[in-house]
Amino acid sequence: MKSSSMNSILSPGKEFWDHKIDEHVTYVKSLDTIFADEKIPLELNWIFLKIDTQGYDFEVLKGANGLLREHHIDLVLCEIIISEIYENEDYLSSLLVYMSELNYSIFGFYEQHSNNFSLAWFDLMFISNRFKGDLNSVP
Repeated sequence: MKSSSMNSILSPGKEFWDHKIDEHVTYVKSLDTIFADEKIPLELNWIFLKIDTQGYDFEVLKGANGLLREHHIDLVLCEIIISEIYENEDYLSSLLVYMSELNYSIFGFYEQHSNNFSLAWFDLMFISNRFKGDLNSVP
C-alpha cells in the first residue's frame, strides 16, 4: 500500500520533502458550525483546543471565530509552519494579529523543528486574556 507521511488540504510547496500520492475531495466544516449543528452547549467551559492540520491551522481558527471571540476556549495549541512546505500557507504575523484581536496572548513555543538549518515549524500556544485574568485572581 502506498502512503505518504504528509497530508494536507494545501498543495505541496517548494520545501515539501515527501511525494504526492493521491488527491481526495475533502469536506470541511467550521468549529462554529459544528457546535451550532450539534447543539453543543456553550455554557460548558472548553479549556483546550489542539490543532495540527498541516498548514491549515489559521483557517481552522478562523472557523472558530465565534467560540474564540466569546472565550469559550481558554487555551489554543496550533502547529505553525514557517517554511514553504505547503503552498498558500498563512503568515505567522497574520495569525498573531488575529489572535491578539480576539484577546489571546502567546503562552509558549513548543516542539521546534528545523529544515536546512532554519526553523521550519513549531507548536504555539495561546491563552485567552480572560482566562489569564481568572488564573491571576486564584489565591
